[in-house]
Amino acid sequence: MAEHAARNLDSESKPVLTSPGEDKNTLGETLRKQRKARGISLVEVAEHTKIGKRYLEALENGEFNQLPGETYIRGFLRAYAKYLELDDELLSRQYLDQRQQDTERSENSPDRGREKDSVNPSVWSALVAILVLAGLGIGFFLFWPSSLKSKTEPKSDGLPMQAANPNQAMAPAVSNASPATGEELTMKIRAKEKTWITIMVDGRQEPDVTLNLNEERTWTAKDRFVLWTGNAGGIEVTFNGELQPALGQSGEVRKEVIFERKANPAAAAVK
Repeated sequence: MAEHAARNLDSESKPVLTSPGEDKNTLGETLRKQRKARGISLVEVAEHTKIGKRYLEALENGEFNQLPGETYIRGFLRAYAKYLELDDELLSRQYLDQRQQDTERSENSPDRGREKDSVNPSVWSALVAILVLAGLGIGFFLFWPSSLKSKTEPKSDGLPMQAANPNQAMAPAVSNASPATGEELTMKIRAKEKTWITIMVDGRQEPDVTLNLNEERTWTAKDRFVLWTGNAGGIEVTFNGELQPALGQSGEVRKEVIFERKANPAAAAVK
């Protein structure tokens, strides 16, 4: 990255960011202009930040609906801004301001009022059909003879019942640790490759983090961690002192990987 800066950005030029509320430049234009001023391609940004090229293009084009969600947008934006040596806090505020303006314009659009007042007749027909079918299903269940129910219900004989579909994939267990009630949970993440991560601790959103090679971070919780990462194969997770299996391949984005306290042996599961 330093080579690109030395080759394409002289010492006197500095990135110019648009303050929130200004219409002189959009968030995407700020990112695109700074990247081009440094002579960096989207492929290079994707390789260094572990963010997919199509997500980077969506950020630069302002197509936020093409991104997975708010958590990913903030994580991608911070990682991209830091790579370009921009003020990620200012860009985050600019993003929120831009989204708010888009929402207000959409709500004040004259077409929006007409859309609310006019409902496609086919939608009403579908809703009526769904309600009728639901009523028939409930009635059938309530008045179905109990003798028929008992004949159709399989007996377990004390043995666990198998899934109806033998090929159905079960959620893989990530940890066999089962800490005692009241014992604090710990999670340590070490970066094997540069990657960004976002963590929720007991439902509280922690600041987004970009880890460099061999950098480590540790968190503690009472009951639950939820992890997002832009490079599943580039991190090493230790939960309550136990090294966890790899969460995925290098460069793979994983979301809502849950590590929590459970009464059964499987203390964590991946959604």
